[in-house]
Amino acid sequence: MLQYDSASFPVVVSAFIGDALTGNFTVRTNGVHTQDGGIYRLGVNQGAADTDTEQCSIVFVLGTPQKATLSSDNNNVIGRKSELICNSLSTTYPSNHTLNFTYNWKINDVSSPANSRYYYSSSKKTLIIMNVSREDAGKRFKCSATESGDGVTGYTSDYSDEFIYTVIYGPDECKLSLSSPLTLEEGETSSTISCSSECYPPCSYRWRNVSAGIVIGADGKFQLEKATRYQTGNYECTCRNNATEYTKTHTSTLQIVVQHTSFFVEGNEGRNEITVDEYNEDVRFKCLITTQWESTVQIMFQGVILKEQFQTRSLSFSYNSITCLHAGIYTCGGNNEYGKVPSATIKVFVRCSPRPLRQTNQNFTGSLYESVTLNLSTLAYPEPGSTGFLWHKESGMRWISLRSNTDLLISSSGLHSSLTIMNVSQQDYGQYRVTVTNAIGSYEHYLFLVDRNEQKNESTTVNCTVETDKTGLIVGICFGILSAVLTVYSTFITIALKRKTSNTGTQSKEESTKQTTYINVAEGGTSRNDSGSSGNKNNSIELYTDLARSSVDDKTTYDVIQKI
Repeated sequence: MLQYDSASFPVVVSAFIGDALTGNFTVRTNGVHTQDGGIYRLGVNQGAADTDTEQCSIVFVLGTPQKATLSSDNNNVIGRKSELICNSLSTTYPSNHTLNFTYNWKINDVSSPANSRYYYSSSKKTLIIMNVSREDAGKRFKCSATESGDGVTGYTSDYSDEFIYTVIYGPDECKLSLSSPLTLEEGETSSTISCSSECYPPCSYRWRNVSAGIVIGADGKFQLEKATRYQTGNYECTCRNNATEYTKTHTSTLQIVVQHTSFFVEGNEGRNEITVDEYNEDVRFKCLITTQWESTVQIMFQGVILKEQFQTRSLSFSYNSITCLHAGIYTCGGNNEYGKVPSATIKVFVRCSPRPLRQTNQNFTGSLYESVTLNLSTLAYPEPGSTGFLWHKESGMRWISLRSNTDLLISSSGLHSSLTIMNVSQQDYGQYRVTVTNAIGSYEHYLFLVDRNEQKNESTTVNCTVETDKTGLIVGICFGILSAVLTVYSTFITIALKRKTSNTGTQSKEESTKQTTYINVAEGGTSRNDSGSSGNKNNSIELYTDLARSSVDDKTTYDVIQKI
Protein backbone atom coordinates (compact mmCIF):
# COMPACT_ATOMS: atom_id res chain seq x y z
CA MET A 1 0.00 0.00 0.00
CA LEU A 2 1.30 3.50 -0.92
CA GLN A 3 0.75 6.33 1.60
CA TYR A 4 1.24 10.13 1.32
CA ASP A 5 2.15 11.95 4.50
CA SER A 6 0.29 15.17 5.00
CA ALA A 7 -0.06 17.14 8.21
CA SER A 8 1.74 14.37 10.11
CA PHE A 9 -0.66 11.62 9.27
CA PRO A 10 -0.63 9.22 6.32
CA VAL A 11 -3.14 9.25 3.53
CA VAL A 12 -3.61 6.21 1.35
CA VAL A 13 -2.98 7.34 -2.15
CA SER A 14 -3.42 4.18 -4.14
CA ALA A 15 -2.40 0.65 -4.30
CA PHE A 16 0.94 0.06 -5.74
CA ILE A 17 1.47 -1.10 -9.22
CA GLY A 18 4.41 -3.35 -9.72
CA ASP A 19 6.21 -6.51 -8.72
CA ALA A 20 6.55 -7.05 -5.02
CA LEU A 21 9.19 -9.72 -5.47
CA THR A 22 11.49 -7.40 -7.34
CA GLY A 23 10.50 -4.25 -5.40
CA ASN A 24 9.62 -2.34 -8.54
CA PHE A 25 6.69 -0.06 -7.81
CA THR A 26 5.14 2.80 -9.76
CA VAL A 27 2.76 5.56 -8.63
CA ARG A 28 0.81 7.62 -11.11
CA THR A 29 -1.24 10.78 -10.47
CA ASN A 30 -3.76 12.51 -12.62
CA GLY A 31 -2.32 16.05 -12.95
CA VAL A 32 0.14 17.70 -10.55
CA HIS A 33 -0.97 20.22 -8.04
CA THR A 34 0.90 22.02 -5.35
CA GLN A 35 -0.79 19.88 -2.75
CA ASP A 36 0.63 16.84 -4.44
CA GLY A 37 4.05 17.65 -3.16
CA GLY A 38 5.29 15.93 -0.02
CA ILE A 39 6.58 12.58 1.28
CA TYR A 40 5.43 9.33 -0.29
CA ARG A 41 6.01 6.01 1.64
CA LEU A 42 5.68 2.41 0.51
CA GLY A 43 4.19 0.23 3.22
CA VAL A 44 3.94 -3.59 3.32
CA ASN A 45 1.30 -5.42 5.36
CA GLN A 46 2.18 -8.95 6.38
CA GLY A 47 -0.89 -10.55 7.71
CA ALA A 48 -2.44 -8.86 10.70
CA ALA A 49 0.81 -7.34 11.71
CA ASP A 50 1.51 -3.62 11.48
CA THR A 51 2.48 -2.12 8.18
CA ASP A 52 6.19 -1.92 7.65
CA THR A 53 7.65 0.91 5.66
CA GLU A 54 9.84 -0.41 3.00
CA GLN A 55 10.68 2.80 1.12
CA CYS A 56 9.77 6.52 1.04
CA SER A 57 10.18 9.36 -1.46
CA ILE A 58 9.67 13.16 -1.38
CA VAL A 59 7.88 14.83 -4.24
CA PHE A 60 8.49 18.58 -4.74
CA VAL A 61 6.04 20.49 -6.88
CA LEU A 62 7.72 23.49 -8.54
CA GLY A 63 5.92 26.82 -8.29
CA THR A 64 6.46 30.24 -9.87
CA PRO A 65 8.44 32.52 -7.49
CA GLN A 66 6.59 35.51 -6.14
CA LYS A 67 6.97 38.84 -7.96
CA ALA A 68 10.40 40.26 -7.25
CA THR A 69 10.91 43.32 -5.07
CA LEU A 70 13.78 45.78 -5.31
CA SER A 71 15.23 47.85 -2.46
CA SER A 72 18.10 50.28 -1.93
CA ASP A 73 20.59 50.83 0.89
CA ASN A 74 19.82 54.60 0.60
CA ASN A 75 23.45 55.42 0.07
CA ASN A 76 22.72 57.05 -3.27
CA VAL A 77 25.09 59.96 -2.68
CA ILE A 78 27.39 61.09 -5.42
CA GLY A 79 30.83 59.56 -5.05
CA ARG A 80 29.73 56.81 -2.71
CA LYS A 81 29.07 53.05 -3.18
CA SER A 82 25.41 52.13 -3.41
CA GLU A 83 23.64 48.75 -3.45
CA LEU A 84 20.35 47.66 -4.96
CA ILE A 85 18.93 44.34 -3.66
CA CYS A 86 16.47 42.04 -5.41
CA ASN A 87 14.25 39.65 -3.45
CA SER A 88 11.64 36.99 -4.18
CA LEU A 89 9.98 34.06 -2.37
CA SER A 90 9.78 30.47 -3.60
CA THR A 91 6.39 28.81 -4.02
CA THR A 92 7.78 25.30 -4.59
CA TYR A 93 6.18 22.75 -2.23
CA PRO A 94 7.24 21.57 0.16
CA SER A 95 9.53 24.40 1.09
CA ASN A 96 12.39 22.31 2.43
CA HIS A 97 13.84 21.92 -0.98
CA THR A 98 17.39 22.83 -1.93
CA LEU A 99 16.60 25.01 -4.94
CA ASN A 100 18.14 28.50 -5.15
CA PHE A 101 17.39 31.78 -6.87
CA THR A 102 19.42 33.45 -9.54
CA TYR A 103 18.51 37.04 -10.44
CA ASN A 104 18.16 39.00 -13.61
CA TRP A 105 18.47 42.80 -13.90
CA LYS A 106 17.25 45.31 -16.41
CA ILE A 107 18.45 48.91 -16.52
CA ASN A 108 16.39 51.18 -18.73
CA ASP A 109 14.87 47.97 -20.19
CA VAL A 110 18.28 46.61 -21.16
CA SER A 111 19.22 43.30 -19.59
CA SER A 112 22.36 43.54 -17.46
CA PRO A 113 24.08 46.29 -19.50
CA ALA A 114 27.84 46.53 -19.26
CA ASN A 115 29.11 49.34 -17.06
CA SER A 116 32.51 49.62 -15.51
CA ARG A 117 30.97 50.88 -12.27
CA TYR A 118 28.28 48.21 -11.96
CA TYR A 119 29.05 44.93 -10.17
CA TYR A 120 26.87 41.97 -9.13
CA SER A 121 27.05 39.49 -6.29
CA SER A 122 27.46 35.80 -7.18
CA SER A 123 23.78 35.14 -7.69
CA LYS A 124 23.18 38.73 -8.90
CA LYS A 125 20.94 39.24 -5.93
CA THR A 126 22.76 42.53 -5.28
CA LEU A 127 23.72 45.16 -7.86
CA ILE A 128 26.59 47.32 -6.62
CA ILE A 129 27.07 50.80 -8.07
CA MET A 130 30.60 51.97 -7.46
CA ASN A 131 31.27 55.71 -7.22
CA VAL A 132 27.74 56.97 -7.78
CA SER A 133 27.66 59.73 -10.37
CA ARG A 134 25.05 62.15 -11.64
CA GLU A 135 24.67 60.06 -14.79
CA ASP A 136 23.01 57.41 -12.64
CA ALA A 137 20.22 59.79 -11.72
CA GLY A 138 16.91 58.92 -13.33
CA LYS A 139 17.87 55.42 -14.44
CA ARG A 140 15.12 52.75 -14.22
CA PHE A 141 16.09 49.51 -12.49
CA LYS A 142 14.05 46.28 -12.17
CA CYS A 143 14.80 42.64 -11.48
CA SER A 144 13.36 39.09 -11.53
CA ALA A 145 14.23 35.78 -9.83
CA THR A 146 14.64 32.30 -11.39
CA GLU A 147 14.55 29.17 -9.21
CA SER A 148 16.98 26.39 -10.04
CA GLY A 149 19.02 23.58 -8.55
CA ASP A 150 20.98 20.49 -9.45
CA GLY A 151 19.67 19.51 -12.80
CA VAL A 152 16.52 21.48 -12.23
CA THR A 153 15.54 24.78 -13.83
CA GLY A 154 12.46 26.16 -12.27
CA TYR A 155 10.26 29.04 -13.02
CA THR A 156 11.07 32.79 -13.24
CA SER A 157 9.20 35.43 -11.28
CA ASP A 158 7.62 38.52 -12.68
CA TYR A 159 9.84 41.60 -12.78
CA SER A 160 9.74 43.94 -9.87
CA ASP A 161 8.26 47.40 -10.14
CA GLU A 162 10.66 49.90 -11.66
CA PHE A 163 12.93 51.63 -9.22
CA ILE A 164 13.81 55.18 -10.33
CA TYR A 165 17.27 55.86 -9.04
CA THR A 166 17.93 59.26 -7.51
CA VAL A 167 21.35 60.72 -6.83
CA ILE A 168 21.95 63.10 -3.96
CA TYR A 169 24.44 65.73 -5.09
CA GLY A 170 25.45 69.34 -4.78
CA PRO A 171 26.06 72.03 -4.13
CA ASP A 172 29.42 72.00 -5.87
CA GLU A 173 29.32 75.78 -6.19
CA CYS A 174 27.04 78.76 -5.62
CA LYS A 175 26.61 80.58 -8.89
CA LEU A 176 26.07 84.33 -8.64
CA SER A 177 23.94 86.16 -11.17
CA LEU A 178 26.36 89.12 -11.14
CA SER A 179 30.13 89.07 -11.19
CA SER A 180 32.20 90.41 -8.34
CA PRO A 181 32.97 93.20 -7.65
CA LEU A 182 29.62 94.86 -8.32
CA THR A 183 29.99 98.61 -8.63
CA LEU A 184 27.03 100.92 -7.96
CA GLU A 185 26.66 104.65 -7.73
CA GLU A 186 25.19 106.02 -4.56
CA GLY A 187 21.43 106.30 -4.99
CA GLU A 188 21.36 103.64 -7.72
CA THR A 189 19.09 100.61 -7.39
CA SER A 190 20.77 97.36 -8.29
CA SER A 191 19.24 94.68 -10.43
CA THR A 192 18.09 91.57 -8.56
CA ILE A 193 21.10 89.68 -7.23
CA SER A 194 20.62 85.93 -6.98
CA CYS A 195 22.59 82.78 -6.31
CA SER A 196 21.82 79.25 -7.45
CA SER A 197 23.30 75.78 -7.44
CA GLU A 198 22.64 72.36 -8.94
CA CYS A 199 21.44 70.17 -6.09
CA TYR A 200 19.27 67.15 -5.30
CA PRO A 201 17.20 67.51 -3.33
CA PRO A 202 16.94 71.25 -4.10
CA CYS A 203 19.22 73.43 -1.99
CA SER A 204 18.23 76.18 0.38
CA TYR A 205 19.86 79.60 0.07
CA ARG A 206 20.77 82.41 2.42
CA TRP A 207 22.29 85.84 1.75
CA ARG A 208 24.26 87.58 4.48
CA ASN A 209 25.91 90.96 4.71
CA VAL A 210 29.27 89.88 6.10
CA SER A 211 30.39 93.41 6.91
CA ALA A 212 27.22 94.12 8.91
CA GLY A 213 26.74 90.55 10.15
CA ILE A 214 23.06 90.38 9.20
CA VAL A 215 20.94 88.03 7.07
CA ILE A 216 19.35 89.91 4.19
CA GLY A 217 17.66 87.19 2.14
CA ALA A 218 16.55 83.58 2.56
CA ASP A 219 15.28 82.79 -0.93
CA GLY A 220 18.49 83.23 -2.88
CA LYS A 221 17.63 86.76 -4.04
CA PHE A 222 18.07 90.29 -2.80
CA GLN A 223 18.27 93.81 -4.17
CA LEU A 224 19.82 97.06 -3.02
CA GLU A 225 17.38 99.91 -3.45
CA LYS A 226 18.93 103.36 -3.66
CA ALA A 227 22.27 102.08 -2.50
CA THR A 228 24.18 104.10 0.05
CA ARG A 229 27.89 104.31 0.75
CA TYR A 230 27.30 102.39 3.99
CA GLN A 231 26.24 99.30 2.06
CA THR A 232 29.70 98.83 0.61
CA GLY A 233 31.11 95.48 1.71
CA ASN A 234 31.16 91.72 1.19
CA TYR A 235 27.93 89.78 0.70
CA GLU A 236 27.89 86.01 1.14
CA CYS A 237 25.48 83.45 -0.31
CA THR A 238 25.36 80.00 1.29
CA CYS A 239 23.90 77.09 -0.70
CA ARG A 240 22.92 74.14 1.51
CA ASN A 241 21.81 70.57 0.73
CA ASN A 242 19.70 69.34 3.63
CA ALA A 243 19.24 65.70 2.61
CA THR A 244 18.98 63.22 5.52
CA GLU A 245 22.40 62.10 6.74
CA TYR A 246 23.96 64.29 4.09
CA THR A 247 24.59 67.96 4.67
CA LYS A 248 26.78 69.87 2.30
CA THR A 249 27.21 73.61 1.88
CA HIS A 250 29.03 75.92 -0.47
CA THR A 251 29.53 79.64 -0.10
CA SER A 252 30.26 82.36 -2.67
CA THR A 253 31.12 85.97 -1.92
CA LEU A 254 30.10 89.07 -3.85
CA GLN A 255 31.90 92.32 -3.19
CA ILE A 256 29.69 95.38 -3.60
CA VAL A 257 31.28 98.79 -3.96
CA VAL A 258 28.94 101.77 -3.71
CA GLN A 259 30.88 104.64 -5.23
CA HIS A 260 30.14 108.11 -3.95
CA THR A 261 31.64 111.53 -4.16
CA SER A 262 31.95 113.87 -1.21
CA PHE A 263 32.26 117.43 -2.49
CA PHE A 264 32.29 120.34 -0.10
CA VAL A 265 33.79 123.68 0.78
CA GLU A 266 35.95 123.37 3.88
CA GLY A 267 34.04 124.64 6.86
CA ASN A 268 30.75 123.79 5.10
CA GLU A 269 30.88 119.98 5.06
CA GLY A 270 27.58 118.33 4.23
CA ARG A 271 26.13 121.39 2.49
CA ASN A 272 25.53 121.59 -1.26
CA GLU A 273 24.64 125.29 -1.22
CA ILE A 274 26.81 127.94 0.39
CA THR A 275 26.93 131.72 0.46
CA VAL A 276 30.20 133.64 0.87
CA ASP A 277 31.24 137.28 0.84
CA GLU A 278 33.05 138.71 -2.13
CA TYR A 279 36.84 138.59 -1.69
CA ASN A 280 36.56 135.90 0.97
CA GLU A 281 40.06 134.48 1.27
CA ASP A 282 39.14 131.03 2.60
CA VAL A 283 37.14 129.32 -0.15
CA ARG A 284 38.65 125.87 -0.59
CA PHE A 285 36.82 123.14 -2.50
CA LYS A 286 37.60 119.54 -1.67
CA CYS A 287 36.49 116.43 -3.57
CA LEU A 288 36.81 112.90 -2.16
CA ILE A 289 35.79 109.92 -4.32
CA THR A 290 35.13 106.62 -2.57
CA THR A 291 35.88 103.90 -5.07
CA GLN A 292 37.94 100.77 -5.28
CA TRP A 293 40.04 102.16 -8.09
CA GLU A 294 42.07 105.29 -8.58
CA SER A 295 40.38 107.62 -11.03
CA THR A 296 40.72 110.74 -13.10
CA VAL A 297 39.10 113.43 -10.94
CA GLN A 298 37.91 116.85 -12.15
CA ILE A 299 36.57 119.97 -10.51
CA MET A 300 34.51 122.06 -12.93
CA PHE A 301 32.75 125.41 -12.87
CA GLN A 302 29.74 125.81 -15.13
CA GLY A 303 31.00 122.82 -17.17
CA VAL A 304 34.53 124.22 -17.59
CA ILE A 305 37.36 122.21 -16.03
CA LEU A 306 39.15 124.19 -13.32
CA LYS A 307 41.45 121.39 -12.25
CA GLU A 308 42.06 117.77 -13.19
CA GLN A 309 44.24 115.05 -11.71
CA PHE A 310 44.93 111.48 -12.78
CA GLN A 311 45.25 108.31 -10.69
CA THR A 312 43.81 109.77 -7.52
CA ARG A 313 40.80 109.68 -5.24
CA SER A 314 40.89 113.28 -4.02
CA LEU A 315 41.31 116.77 -5.43
CA SER A 316 41.31 120.30 -4.01
CA PHE A 317 40.84 123.72 -5.55
CA SER A 318 41.03 127.11 -3.87
CA TYR A 319 40.19 130.73 -4.57
CA ASN A 320 42.48 133.41 -3.21
CA SER A 321 39.87 136.07 -3.82
CA ILE A 322 36.41 134.99 -4.85
CA THR A 323 34.25 137.45 -6.75
CA CYS A 324 30.70 137.65 -7.95
CA LEU A 325 31.81 136.22 -11.26
CA HIS A 326 32.67 132.99 -9.43
CA ALA A 327 29.12 132.38 -8.29
CA GLY A 328 27.50 129.38 -9.90
CA ILE A 329 27.51 125.59 -9.97
CA TYR A 330 30.69 123.66 -9.20
CA THR A 331 30.90 119.97 -10.02
CA CYS A 332 33.27 117.22 -8.99
CA GLY A 333 33.36 113.98 -10.94
CA GLY A 334 35.58 111.78 -13.01
CA ASN A 335 36.04 108.35 -14.48
CA ASN A 336 38.09 105.20 -14.23
CA GLU A 337 38.57 102.04 -16.24
CA TYR A 338 35.17 100.80 -15.11
CA GLY A 339 33.30 103.90 -16.21
CA LYS A 340 32.20 107.18 -14.73
CA VAL A 341 32.31 107.80 -11.01
CA PRO A 342 29.36 109.60 -9.42
CA SER A 343 29.44 113.37 -9.49
CA ALA A 344 28.45 115.90 -6.84
CA THR A 345 27.63 119.58 -7.12
CA ILE A 346 27.80 122.68 -4.97
CA LYS A 347 25.92 125.90 -5.63
CA VAL A 348 27.94 128.92 -4.61
CA PHE A 349 26.33 132.30 -4.00
CA VAL A 350 28.62 135.32 -3.65
CA ARG A 351 27.26 138.35 -1.84
CA CYS A 352 28.13 141.40 -3.95
CA SER A 353 26.79 144.80 -4.89
CA PRO A 354 25.17 145.29 -8.33
CA ARG A 355 27.23 145.85 -11.46
CA PRO A 356 26.75 145.29 -15.20
CA LEU A 357 26.40 141.68 -16.13
CA ARG A 358 28.31 142.17 -19.33
CA GLN A 359 29.21 144.87 -21.85
CA THR A 360 25.66 146.01 -22.44
CA ASN A 361 24.15 148.06 -25.22
CA GLN A 362 24.12 151.69 -24.10
CA ASN A 363 22.44 153.19 -27.16
CA PHE A 364 18.93 152.26 -28.27
CA THR A 365 17.17 153.59 -31.35
CA GLY A 366 13.50 154.04 -31.96
CA SER A 367 11.20 155.65 -34.48
CA LEU A 368 8.45 158.10 -33.67
CA TYR A 369 5.03 156.61 -32.91
CA GLU A 370 6.47 153.11 -32.57
CA SER A 371 7.24 151.06 -29.46
CA VAL A 372 10.76 150.50 -28.18
CA THR A 373 12.22 148.57 -25.21
CA LEU A 374 15.32 149.45 -23.20
CA ASN A 375 16.88 146.49 -21.36
CA LEU A 376 19.37 146.11 -18.55
CA SER A 377 20.87 142.95 -17.03
CA THR A 378 23.00 143.06 -13.89
CA LEU A 379 25.20 140.92 -11.71
CA ALA A 380 24.40 141.00 -7.99
CA TYR A 381 23.55 138.90 -4.96
CA PRO A 382 21.12 139.15 -3.36
CA GLU A 383 19.20 139.80 -6.55
CA PRO A 384 17.68 143.29 -6.87
CA GLY A 385 14.35 141.73 -7.78
CA SER A 386 11.19 143.65 -8.64
CA THR A 387 11.92 146.53 -6.25
CA GLY A 388 15.63 146.92 -6.88
CA PHE A 389 15.42 148.82 -10.19
CA LEU A 390 14.49 152.52 -10.40
CA TRP A 391 14.15 154.21 -13.79
CA HIS A 392 14.63 157.95 -14.42
CA LYS A 393 14.47 160.17 -17.49
CA GLU A 394 16.67 163.24 -17.91
CA SER A 395 14.68 166.41 -18.41
CA GLY A 396 16.90 169.48 -18.68
CA MET A 397 18.82 169.67 -15.42
CA ARG A 398 16.45 167.29 -13.59
CA TRP A 399 15.86 163.55 -13.45
CA ILE A 400 12.23 162.48 -13.54
CA SER A 401 11.25 159.23 -11.84
CA LEU A 402 9.39 156.85 -14.14
CA ARG A 403 6.52 154.51 -13.25
CA SER A 404 4.44 152.15 -15.33
CA ASN A 405 1.39 153.81 -16.90
CA THR A 406 -0.57 153.65 -20.13
CA ASP A 407 2.47 154.94 -22.08
CA LEU A 408 5.25 153.15 -20.17
CA LEU A 409 5.71 149.57 -18.97
CA ILE A 410 8.48 148.80 -16.47
CA SER A 411 9.14 145.11 -15.82
CA SER A 412 11.75 144.03 -13.24
CA SER A 413 12.57 140.65 -11.75
CA GLY A 414 15.68 138.88 -10.58
CA LEU A 415 18.67 140.44 -12.29
CA HIS A 416 16.81 141.98 -15.23
CA SER A 417 14.73 145.08 -15.89
CA SER A 418 13.18 146.62 -19.00
CA LEU A 419 11.44 149.83 -19.93
CA THR A 420 8.98 149.71 -22.82
CA ILE A 421 7.73 152.95 -24.40
CA MET A 422 4.45 152.14 -26.14
CA ASN A 423 4.33 155.10 -28.52
CA VAL A 424 7.59 157.01 -28.92
CA SER A 425 7.26 160.80 -28.99
CA GLN A 426 9.90 163.48 -29.43
CA GLN A 427 10.32 164.08 -25.69
CA ASP A 428 11.07 160.36 -25.11
CA TYR A 429 14.45 160.70 -26.81
CA GLY A 430 17.44 161.38 -24.59
CA GLN A 431 19.23 159.88 -21.60
CA TYR A 432 17.83 157.40 -19.06
CA ARG A 433 19.26 156.34 -15.74
CA VAL A 434 18.64 153.04 -13.94
CA THR A 435 19.57 152.79 -10.26
CA VAL A 436 20.13 149.18 -9.21
CA THR A 437 20.13 148.39 -5.49
CA ASN A 438 20.48 145.32 -3.25
CA ALA A 439 21.40 144.76 0.40
CA ILE A 440 25.10 145.16 -0.33
CA GLY A 441 25.14 148.39 -2.40
CA SER A 442 23.91 150.11 -5.55
CA TYR A 443 25.06 151.57 -8.83
CA GLU A 444 23.66 153.74 -11.63
CA HIS A 445 23.57 152.78 -15.25
CA TYR A 446 22.92 155.16 -18.17
CA LEU A 447 21.12 154.41 -21.42
CA PHE A 448 20.40 156.60 -24.44
CA LEU A 449 17.42 156.56 -26.76
CA VAL A 450 17.95 158.32 -30.09
CA ASP A 451 15.80 158.81 -33.17
CA ARG A 452 16.57 156.10 -35.67
CA ASN A 453 16.02 158.49 -38.56
CA GLU A 454 18.32 161.20 -37.14
CA GLN A 455 21.02 158.62 -36.61
CA LYS A 456 20.80 157.74 -40.30
CA ASN A 457 20.84 161.42 -41.34
CA GLU A 458 24.00 162.08 -39.36
CA SER A 459 25.89 159.84 -41.74
CA THR A 460 24.19 161.28 -44.90
CA THR A 461 26.08 163.71 -47.19
CA VAL A 462 24.13 166.83 -48.22
CA ASN A 463 24.22 167.34 -52.00
CA CYS A 464 23.02 170.52 -53.70
CA THR A 465 22.02 170.52 -57.32
CA VAL A 466 22.27 174.03 -58.95
CA GLU A 467 21.28 175.57 -62.19
CA THR A 468 24.07 177.38 -64.13
CA ASP A 469 22.27 180.66 -64.49
CA LYS A 470 21.56 180.92 -60.69
CA THR A 471 24.83 179.51 -59.40
CA GLY A 472 25.72 182.33 -57.04
CA LEU A 473 22.33 182.49 -55.33
CA ILE A 474 22.00 178.74 -54.93
CA VAL A 475 25.57 178.32 -53.62
CA GLY A 476 24.89 180.95 -51.02
CA ILE A 477 21.68 179.29 -49.86
CA CYS A 478 23.34 175.86 -49.66
CA PHE A 479 26.27 177.26 -47.74
CA GLY A 480 23.92 178.95 -45.30
CA ILE A 481 21.94 175.76 -44.73
CA LEU A 482 25.11 173.73 -44.25
CA SER A 483 26.50 176.27 -41.76
CA ALA A 484 23.28 176.20 -39.75
CA VAL A 485 23.29 172.40 -39.61
CA LEU A 486 26.91 172.31 -38.47
CA THR A 487 26.24 174.94 -35.80
CA VAL A 488 23.30 173.00 -34.34
CA TYR A 489 25.23 169.74 -34.39
CA SER A 490 28.29 171.27 -32.66
CA THR A 491 26.04 172.78 -30.00
CA PHE A 492 24.41 169.40 -29.32
CA ILE A 493 27.81 167.71 -29.03
CA THR A 494 29.10 170.41 -26.65
CA ILE A 495 26.10 170.07 -24.32
CA ALA A 496 26.36 166.28 -24.33
CA LEU A 497 30.06 166.40 -23.51
CA LYS A 498 29.48 168.86 -20.67
CA ARG A 499 26.78 166.64 -19.18
CA LYS A 500 28.95 163.62 -19.51
CA THR A 501 31.90 165.40 -17.92
CA SER A 502 29.69 166.61 -15.06
CA ASN A 503 28.35 163.12 -14.45
CA THR A 504 31.84 161.68 -14.62
CA GLY A 505 33.08 164.08 -12.03
CA THR A 506 30.20 163.40 -9.69
CA GLN A 507 30.50 159.65 -10.07
CA SER A 508 34.29 159.77 -9.58
CA LYS A 509 33.84 161.61 -6.27
CA GLU A 510 31.33 159.04 -5.10
CA GLU A 511 33.58 156.17 -6.05
CA SER A 512 36.74 157.72 -4.61
CA THR A 513 35.73 156.52 -1.14
CA LYS A 514 34.97 152.94 -2.24
CA GLN A 515 36.99 151.59 -5.18
CA THR A 516 35.92 148.06 -6.34
CA THR A 517 37.68 145.94 -8.88
CA TYR A 518 35.85 142.97 -10.41
CA ILE A 519 37.79 140.04 -11.62
CA ASN A 520 36.97 137.89 -14.59
CA VAL A 521 36.50 134.24 -13.58
CA ALA A 522 39.04 133.20 -16.17
CA GLU A 523 41.81 135.22 -14.55
CA GLY A 524 44.33 133.06 -12.73
CA GLY A 525 44.77 135.65 -10.01
CA THR A 526 41.52 134.64 -8.32
CA SER A 527 42.32 131.01 -7.67
CA ARG A 528 45.04 128.82 -6.37
CA ASN A 529 45.73 125.11 -6.68
CA ASP A 530 47.68 122.50 -4.81
CA SER A 531 50.92 123.60 -6.45
CA GLY A 532 50.76 126.79 -4.36
CA SER A 533 50.29 129.35 -7.14
CA SER A 534 48.22 132.36 -6.08
CA GLY A 535 47.05 135.70 -7.39
CA ASN A 536 46.50 139.18 -6.06
CA LYS A 537 43.15 140.87 -6.53
CA ASN A 538 44.91 144.26 -6.73
CA ASN A 539 46.65 143.13 -9.92
CA SER A 540 43.51 141.83 -11.62
CA ILE A 541 42.10 143.08 -14.87
CA GLU A 542 39.78 146.06 -14.41
CA LEU A 543 36.34 145.46 -15.82
CA TYR A 544 34.97 148.85 -14.80
CA THR A 545 35.82 151.42 -12.15
CA ASP A 546 33.95 154.54 -13.15
CA LEU A 547 30.24 153.96 -13.70
CA ALA A 548 29.90 157.22 -15.61
CA ARG A 549 32.04 155.66 -18.32
CA SER A 550 29.68 152.74 -18.58
CA SER A 551 28.53 153.84 -22.03
CA VAL A 552 32.03 153.73 -23.46
CA ASP A 553 32.83 150.64 -25.48
CA ASP A 554 36.24 149.80 -24.04
CA LYS A 555 36.08 146.31 -25.53
CA THR A 556 36.38 144.70 -22.11
CA THR A 557 35.13 141.12 -22.05
CA TYR A 558 32.61 140.27 -19.33
CA ASP A 559 31.87 136.71 -18.30
CA VAL A 560 28.24 135.88 -18.07
CA ILE A 561 27.05 134.12 -14.97
CA GLN A 562 23.71 132.42 -15.29
CA LYS A 563 20.94 132.92 -12.82
CA ILE A 564 21.05 129.94 -10.48
